[in-house]
Amino acid sequence: MHGRKNESPLRIYGRIGYGPVSFLLSASVNEERSYAQIDGTSKVWFIGAGAYPLTAFTIAKETSAEVVCTDIDSEAVHYGKELAQFLGLHGILHYSDSHLRHPEFLKTATHIYIASLVPEKQEIIEELKSKVHPDCKIIVRYGNGLKSLFNYPLELSLLKEWQVKSINQDKCIYDTIVLQPYKTLAKYI
Repeated sequence: MHGRKNESPLRIYGRIGYGPVSFLLSASVNEERSYAQIDGTSKVWFIGAGAYPLTAFTIAKETSAEVVCTDIDSEAVHYGKELAQFLGLHGILHYSDSHLRHPEFLKTATHIYIASLVPEKQEIIEELKSKVHPDCKIIVRYGNGLKSLFNYPLELSLLKEWQVKSINQDKCIYDTIVLQPYKTLAKYI
C-alpha cells in the first residue's frame, strides 16, 4: 500500500498524485455528470463522501458547481476538508457531518449523490422525498448481485414513487440510477 503508518490521506495524495485509477474513475464521474446535466449553476450534495470524494472533487473542479459533502465519519470530514483546501477547492466544496445540518442548501440542491458504500440508501431516499426541490435529481450508486461484493445493494422495486433512469456503465464496479419524484397532476391544474 502507498500509506505509511499514521500518514494522512493528504500526504499520500501528494506522493501518488492523480494516477491511472483516479483517471478512470474521473472519466466515469464525467459520464454521470453529463447524463445528470450538472453544470456551473448546479448545487450538488454528496452523501457518504468519505475522505477522498473523487466525484465531488471532479464536479467542483470541472464545473465550479457548489458542492457539499457529508460523511458520518469525523476523520473523513477532517481529511476531506484538508484535501479540498490542498486542491484549492475550499471556496466551492464544503464538508459536513450530516445531510440534515444545512436544510437551506438541501432545499435548493439540484443534484444529490448517494455513495455506493452508504448502507441505508432506502431510508435516505425516503427521507429526502419531502425535503428536496421537486426538480432535484438524486443519483444513487449501488451494487446488486455480484457487484454487492463491493457496494451496498438497493431494492429497486421499492422505488415506486420515483421516476427511475439507469445510467448504463457496463465497466463500473457499481450501478447508477437517477431518481426524480413523479410530478403530480395537481401541480399542473
